[in-house]
Amino acid sequence: MAPALRATLHAPLQRMCTAPAALLAPAGGGPALHGSDLIAPLPPAAWRRVTRAAGRSPIGGPGGGERGGRRRMSAPLQRVQQAPRHLLVCEKGHARHPRSRHSAHVRDHAYNCRVSILIPECGILPEVLKSTIADIGEYYLVKNLSVHELVAPEFIDSFVKKGPCYALTYNTKIDQDNTAALIPTGKLILSVDKDTYEELGLQGHPSRYSGKKAMRYIITIDLTDSNFHPDGKKHKRVLWALKEKKPLEFDFLMAWYNTGAEGSTLMSYFPKNQIRALKPKITFSTLRDLQCPALQSNELEGKPEESCSTEELFEWLGAVLNQVNLDNKSSSFLSTYCCPQPNTTVDQAFLCTITGFIIPDKIIQLLEQLCSYFTEPKLAHWLTLTVHGFADSPVSWRENEHGFHKGGENLYNFVVFRNLDYWLQMAVGTNDDCPP
Repeated sequence: MAPALRATLHAPLQRMCTAPAALLAPAGGGPALHGSDLIAPLPPAAWRRVTRAAGRSPIGGPGGGERGGRRRMSAPLQRVQQAPRHLLVCEKGHARHPRSRHSAHVRDHAYNCRVSILIPECGILPEVLKSTIADIGEYYLVKNLSVHELVAPEFIDSFVKKGPCYALTYNTKIDQDNTAALIPTGKLILSVDKDTYEELGLQGHPSRYSGKKAMRYIITIDLTDSNFHPDGKKHKRVLWALKEKKPLEFDFLMAWYNTGAEGSTLMSYFPKNQIRALKPKITFSTLRDLQCPALQSNELEGKPEESCSTEELFEWLGAVLNQVNLDNKSSSFLSTYCCPQPNTTVDQAFLCTITGFIIPDKIIQLLEQLCSYFTEPKLAHWLTLTVHGFADSPVSWRENEHGFHKGGENLYNFVVFRNLDYWLQMAVGTNDDCPP
């Protein structure tokens, strides 16, 4: 079945949502490597874990019926073998238009574990861009932190109310463990199992992805609510539940963005034996003789023999970031993917990858510098900025609930053109709402 397309027009934006067709697991073992395997580290999550097999259904023969005399599979087994739903939302705009939403989209995606920059026809980065990458900022690992400490008046007054504060449980699995996240709007979100929810006794609602019989619940506490003060009943009730009724303790990744404060404030707030400062891992590489798809900024869906579509670009980018060979040699047993047509071959392309707990404020600064890259004449017609979200975060964009299902994918990619037009591609997996 061909992908279903729907397009709506916003001035100055053009937006397109694509629900990819059902994909199939390859015969003879595990999933083949596919061009759109955009893998997010900590933990890995493949954008597609299965490949196309023309004319075959997820249940065997054409149409999903019996084949070769075999009995029809049970419904649970069918669901296991079926490919998960993925959604790719594409939006077009101009970086300097007063109504451009590119910064808002970045800010709405709070938890990011990897940023990748690809610039064709580039061998050496400009110094300004290089310094922006180097200044991506520290983050902190806080061990054995009780959740009730995040609702303490001292913490709220010192951090939550003085700048975007980010906290995310570390090494927890969203579909198995209790998890917590503090988003920059000042809301504390708990995703807990049924037993924990009943023990806490706090108001919440069933998870959208826990099935007909709710086994997981979402609790949202607004730390900036005017009624949430130390002398109020609401604060006392929450503090009692998290401190005495059902204490919850996790390792947290934390970051705080406040340009008017010292960077060591978080370090001084927590005991030294409990907090550790970490720096993102930054790697640089040069790709030689890289085939790049031909793109036209005003053609999201591409034009035959003139330019490639946004979907083809997204798939190609997944192959490049995963270092998949694009030669499509008959002797290759790993991948038969090749660069979409039409394309050009560039002598070199610059690739930078940043891995860690990366806050949106720093990504916005990086995106602005990438837009400024085209201030002076460049050989490159476009460049890309790809950002992967944490697979086990309780939210993806804004406060949208996020689940893992089979991969936990939530990522976005900017394609910035010479004229500062941009494509924004936002991708999510099965257990996610459509990105905003």
